[in-house]
Amino acid sequence: KGNNNAWCQDNEMAWVDWSLADKNADFLRFTREMIHLRKRHAVLRRRNFLRDRFDAGDLGPEVIWHGLEPFRPDFRYIARTLAFALDGRQTGRERDCDFYIAMNAWQDRLPFRVPPAPSGRPWRRIVDTALPSPADILAEESAPPFPFDSILPVDGYALVVLISAP
Repeated sequence: KGNNNAWCQDNEMAWVDWSLADKNADFLRFTREMIHLRKRHAVLRRRNFLRDRFDAGDLGPEVIWHGLEPFRPDFRYIARTLAFALDGRQTGRERDCDFYIAMNAWQDRLPFRVPPAPSGRPWRRIVDTALPSPADILAEESAPPFPFDSILPVDGYALVVLISAP
């Protein structure tokens, strides 16, 4: 409507439609839980850019890149998958849990082989965006275990997050 400064509009252009919170309650719950997850874990609140195995030197990598197979990322421009692990011991703050995130930008379900956690602790599945609410994000203490070296199926256009035991 000709004005990109919505902050100066006192009309329906800038008003918040609060009924959308009710219409999208499942998405709002998921978003709130993801924000709480980030706030609980120092490994997800970095102060510095992540170091990988190529630039970490003797410090140890903070991020370990993976693909469908552990330690084999596919960084080609046509790639439709990416996975990585965050080392909870390398937060720059207090020690934390490790995270493994597998992303599938392809239409079909793809098999990701789960690597061991950087700290060697067991994994648990806490997020799967392909699952219906409220199974899409689970409380860490009630999340089911997921053994490393097993196949993690990730549905098309979905993301799965594993967290290590504390």
